[in-house]
Amino acid sequence: MDAKTHAQQQIAQLVSKFHETPKKDRKSYNEQETRLAWILPLFRALGWDIENRHEVSAEEQISRGFVDFGFYLNQIPVFYLETKRITEKLDKSDSMLQSINYAYLRGVTWAVLTDFERLMVFNAEWEERDPLKARFLDLHYEDYAETRFDDLWLLSKTMMSQVPRPIDQFAERVHKKARKQPVTERLFADLTGWRRTLFNNIRQLESVDSHRVDNAVQKFFDRLIFIRAMEDRGVESPQLEPLIRQTTKAADLFPNLLKLFRELDGVYNSNLFAPHDLDQMQVHDVGLIKEIINGLYKTASTRRPAA
Repeated sequence: MDAKTHAQQQIAQLVSKFHETPKKDRKSYNEQETRLAWILPLFRALGWDIENRHEVSAEEQISRGFVDFGFYLNQIPVFYLETKRITEKLDKSDSMLQSINYAYLRGVTWAVLTDFERLMVFNAEWEERDPLKARFLDLHYEDYAETRFDDLWLLSKTMMSQVPRPIDQFAERVHKKARKQPVTERLFADLTGWRRTLFNNIRQLESVDSHRVDNAVQKFFDRLIFIRAMEDRGVESPQLEPLIRQTTKAADLFPNLLKLFRELDGVYNSNLFAPHDLDQMQVHDVGLIKEIINGLYKTASTRRPAA
């Protein structure tokens, strides 16, 4: 029996057990009981090692809050999960936005919200104020093992381990996710303008010659492109977007970026992140730094058109 068939059978049993549980009893479950009895067994059936904290984290801190669960492959987060008790309506805007925000702050595309009775999947990168427009899947428990099993299976460890991921491909086909471009292609059109603006910004602040500033600017982009390439290949967790999203004080952004470079110097031990003139310079134009980092992920050609 293959993994998918086995999972479908396990989920069918879980759905049957839930269906046979009187509604009065279901409503008596608090959130923790709902997780233990229904939600975690569902994801266990989808192939996730629930007991392995390196694969499924619990109460992970993100910014000033704690997400219920993070799902990881090779130390890279693939989606975050928020759980609710069965009596709590998932359609509440606050609940949906909370789920989306945790994934967004970590630069992770997929956010899942469920009370087991219903399960919703959101594209946290889909730039919408209305969370319903960012919703990609909306499943009801009675369909988990039958008509919507293939959709639910997109969240399985098996499918999330594939490259490219089927959930990304499906979302792209139905225009719920921007098509991915290699970072070097996205950069080509914007790089010249960014270099010139950043050079002028540093040159105005630093009493050093133009050649040293030019070298610092080149080093800055070399580092950013390397980090993005490692993210694209799944070697590194998202680093740059979470940094700008979780830095609350504008003045801390560039120092936090330099701190990240120092940390990566310890990881890669290469000349790329070794101490450099760049590390002693300052960039006060926070908007420019954000524009550059955001541009590494999506340029004008890859942003979703306005509705």
